[in-house]
Amino acid sequence: MKEFFKKFIGFSLGPIIGAFISFITVPVTSYLVSADQFGLSNMFTLANNIITLIVVVGIDQAFVREYNETEDRKKLLFNSLFIPFLATIVIGLILVVFRTQFAQILFDNAQMTQPIILLALCTPLFIIEKFMLLTLRMKEKALQYSVWNIISKALNLVLVIVLLLTYKRNFESIVYASIFSQLIVSLILLYVCRKDIGISRKYIDKKQIKVLIRYGLPLVPATVIGWGLNSMDSIFLRVMTNYTELGYYGVALKVANVLTLFQTSFTSFWAPMALRWKVQKEKNEKFELVSDGVACVMGTILILILTFKGIIPLIFGEGYGSIIYIIPFLLFHPIFYTMSETTTLGITFSKKTSYNIIISVVSMVVNLILNTILIPIYGAIGAAIATGISYLVFFWARTIISRKLWYSFTIKKFIYTTAILLVVSLANCIIRNIVSITIINSLCLVAILINYRELFIKLIDYRKSKI
Repeated sequence: MKEFFKKFIGFSLGPIIGAFISFITVPVTSYLVSADQFGLSNMFTLANNIITLIVVVGIDQAFVREYNETEDRKKLLFNSLFIPFLATIVIGLILVVFRTQFAQILFDNAQMTQPIILLALCTPLFIIEKFMLLTLRMKEKALQYSVWNIISKALNLVLVIVLLLTYKRNFESIVYASIFSQLIVSLILLYVCRKDIGISRKYIDKKQIKVLIRYGLPLVPATVIGWGLNSMDSIFLRVMTNYTELGYYGVALKVANVLTLFQTSFTSFWAPMALRWKVQKEKNEKFELVSDGVACVMGTILILILTFKGIIPLIFGEGYGSIIYIIPFLLFHPIFYTMSETTTLGITFSKKTSYNIIISVVSMVVNLILNTILIPIYGAIGAAIATGISYLVFFWARTIISRKLWYSFTIKKFIYTTAILLVVSLANCIIRNIVSITIINSLCLVAILINYRELFIKLIDYRKSKI
């Protein structure tokens, strides 16, 4: 168990410190560039993510699945990289040939082709970096894995500052910092992990490639749906509004994403623990206690963030003051996703995971409809509301289906929690008066605590029984 926690901390260190560095990068960038330039850089990030999604086609997860069951791991790595590497070359050629068209789509400037060409040239190395990090992870080299995550983020921060101060104070510097930091890390990782790489015609194994594709392809629809749910808002904002709205939204999203650290940390512990409890035939009351505790904590965190949201413009600059009205519903993503991890156990225990695809599709359709309706009227705030409501639907769909497959656990507290969080988030989007919004936030916080008063009584009784 000691070894487990040691490795868990080792693997968590990189993402946590990396996320902290990324968070610092946002206010530094926001002080040096305008919101529209930040929005332009977000389009480049979106394009990079789309390319990675297309070329990998689930083979990264297949590589992880086969790693411990394969003796010749150099051969496995070679065959895992074979299709993605070829795909990056094909896509790279497409990017170069149609660079002016892509520049127009992404940057609204057909002459801005340099980032497109650089992306085309560097993508093969970026894919290799992805698999190098996966190799470190599968070899359980926790410290190295974390160090490279931290170096990548830190290098990006340094290059962003240097380029913005010495080159241009626009999106080009942000884009070039992203490309060059990733390129440097990719080349160094390629050298560090050179002993894990084998390049030879004898490694080509059509049977193994088919096994990898057969495992990876079925995962693509779920991945695409998940990506669509998380990226649809940015795409709609690009099409329906302007880069300024997209920039505000991007900064607000970075703030909300800090809460995903809670989500990731909790999920890492909860999933194996819940399965162990199931095997040990623990009482259902124990599962409900965790569900109530998580809902109470996450609801309280949301309200506290909204209560102190006034400090955000001080961090990011007065030009980004409007993001405090975008953040409330964006917080629904990590809040309700984390809550759903405790209520979706019926799906997990029954092994009927196909329901997750249905749930994601329904949530994405809701997101699509709401984005279409709200963005033309409310811009970035409308996109945030659409995303928030879609994750609310995600939570309730998971909860209701799980309840049908498992047992009829109590959902009354979740109904009240949903109502309270909807009221407080909507109020923080609309009301500008500080006194009024402070009163509403305080009342909603009290309502949350009263809603879970039985939880505190049970915890006190449990502690007394242990003394």
